[in-house]
Amino acid sequence: LARWPERERPDAAALTGIKTDLDVGSRFRAYRIARGNADLRALLLVQNALVVPVREHPMEHPVLTVRAGHCQARTVGVELPPLGAYTALDARARAIERVTSWKSTPRSIWLGHLGSRAEARDLSAFIKAHALRDARIGHGRLASAPGSLGALGFPLSDVLVHGWISVRDADVKDPIVPGAHRTVSSRTAL
Repeated sequence: LARWPERERPDAAALTGIKTDLDVGSRFRAYRIARGNADLRALLLVQNALVVPVREHPMEHPVLTVRAGHCQARTVGVELPPLGAYTALDARARAIERVTSWKSTPRSIWLGHLGSRAEARDLSAFIKAHALRDARIGHGRLASAPGSLGALGFPLSDVLVHGWISVRDADVKDPIVPGAHRTVSSRTAL
């Protein structure tokens, strides 16, 4: 995990399902790191040069504002409880309701694990409230979980965009660590 950002050099990444006690402060020097204020195990990394020095209010999910030229976009790392976990359905509904109520911005990028396909019925209010588009559209199914199934898995990790953000390409790569979901990546332009 510590070598992945050095090898891949993503502009932004949402790492989900990580240990909450993982010390990442000294491992990702080229990145600004944001964590949510809830124990959702999501971490958002954005290259230092792209981060706008805006004081973000503490949110349940990690949030950073990024800049490309004169454009800015709110970048959010999302990790929602899985739709298939019966015991987590109430927590999932509450988490979706909270992110649905966030104030929308002119441009935003939502990265991470939605716990279901982006088309899931319970996500429709969230998708509509923020006018989000799935970055996979036009790029195939991009299955991410479980990683051991490869392309036969389910598309549970997503990149969703809003506003004048174009998705140049999207693909899925092998898991960063064994046993994890496959890595969904996309190249976007503001």
